[in-house]
Amino acid sequence: MKLLNPEKDNPYYQKTKYKPLFQSGILDLRDLISQFQHLASEQIERLHLGNEFEEENNCSYVVLRYKGVFLSQLKEEEYTLVTYPVNATALTMYRYAYLLDEKGECVFTLTSLWVLMGRSTRKIIPAKAFRKRLEEQLPEIETILPLEEGRLENFSLPSGQWNPVCEYVVKSEDIDSNGHMNNAVYFSLAQKIPFCLSSFELDYEKECFLGEKITISSLKEGKELFIIGRKKDDISFKFRCIPA
Repeated sequence: MKLLNPEKDNPYYQKTKYKPLFQSGILDLRDLISQFQHLASEQIERLHLGNEFEEENNCSYVVLRYKGVFLSQLKEEEYTLVTYPVNATALTMYRYAYLLDEKGECVFTLTSLWVLMGRSTRKIIPAKAFRKRLEEQLPEIETILPLEEGRLENFSLPSGQWNPVCEYVVKSEDIDSNGHMNNAVYFSLAQKIPFCLSSFELDYEKECFLGEKITISSLKEGKELFIIGRKKDDISFKFRCIPA
C-alpha cells in the first residue's frame, strides 16, 4: 500500500522518523501514540492552532476515539511517521497518521477523532473557530482525503463473564496539561495483557484523575479481545482488538 511521503516543507503534513519500542517482543502502543501526539502537536503549533488558539477560545483538544490497523508487523528498524488533518465538521475533527517502511510501503494506519472541550464547562463546543483558522492556514484542505471513509463509531461490548486483570492507581506522571490522565497512558493499561495486534480500537468514556483506581478486565469473543477499565461504577475506557 503506497501513501505519500511528503516533503518536509509541505504544510498539510507533518513527519518524523520513528523507531518502534518493544517490551518483551511486544510493540509498546503507548510509545507509538505518544510520538503521534507529539508530531500532531508540532503541526498544530505550526498552523497557529496550538496553545495560543486554546487560550483565545478557552478550550482544549480532547480525543474521543482511536483506530489502528497493522498491514504488517513492525520490526526493530526505522520508519517514517506521517500525520495530517482533514477539515472539521460542526463538532468533530479527524486526524490521520501512517507509518512508511524504508521502501515507502505503508505498514500501519491510525485514525483519531477529536473535539474541542470548553475548559470551564467541560462540555464539547463547536469547531467553527478551528475550521476557520485551518482553512486560512491550509486553503486547499478540502482536497485532502481521509485514510478511510466513514466515521469512527462507539462500539458495543459483548455480554459474558469478564475476567479480572489488575488494578491501577493514576499517578502524577500520568496527568497531562488538561489535568486528567493522558490518553496515551490508557494503551499501557490495555497492554496489561501482552499480545501482538493486527488491529485495535480504543474509546474514551470517562476522564480519569490523579489518585483514582481503575480496574482492568478482559473478555474474549471469537477472534476479538475486549478490555475495559472501570472506576467505581463507570467505564473509563473500552479497548477492542484482534490479536495477530
